[in-house]
Amino acid sequence: YNAAALENLEWAMRQDPEILIGWHQLAIAYARNDQNGMASLASAERYSRAGARQEAVLHAKRALHNLPEGSPGWLRAQDIIETGKSNRKQRG
Repeated sequence: YNAAALENLEWAMRQDPEILIGWHQLAIAYARNDQNGMASLASAERYSRAGARQEAVLHAKRALHNLPEGSPGWLRAQDIIETGKSNRKQRG
């Protein structure tokens, strides 16, 4: 993927973040550009929005290991992990 395609996918996901296939395509684009942390974060977003808590947390933890600590992506990965934990506690 070239930079323009990646920018278009990022824009599309900001406009309508509920389109799960968009997160999947964005993860692929990041991976092809050797941005593995962002690829993991996009996958975590996809699974989180699909209600697949375990998969979301798994990918968010991967993102944490590949993104700069304190960066917006790193913070979002933390949010996904915390949401997964709180959902688990609510279920019992």
